[in-house]
Amino acid sequence: MPFSSHRYTLHLIFSPDSWALAKDTIESNDRILFLQDAVYLLQSDLQSPSELLYARALDVSARKIKLLGSSLTENSASGSAVTGTVLVEAIDDELWVKLTAQAQNIISW
Repeated sequence: MPFSSHRYTLHLIFSPDSWALAKDTIESNDRILFLQDAVYLLQSDLQSPSELLYARALDVSARKIKLLGSSLTENSASGSAVTGTVLVEAIDDELWVKLTAQAQNIISW
């Protein structure tokens, strides 16, 4: 997971509808975390202004979503998938907390 000393905005995306609203406000260095029903978006060709995309592993598993190229299993804390040309990393809650702690701003959509 690319953590950096540069401050960024963390966008928490909770639904497909909220992604439609958020994507025009996202900058290239922002981080995006897909949660709850927003993880369904990862089954399609996702176009994103940022390449720093994450999905909550618990939400992916609960919805039985198979992330392409992922080694994610029920016991796996993280995995990754390619969506379109963008890599999406499945993360656990501990890594979510780390992303949150380093974010300058957090926006829930």
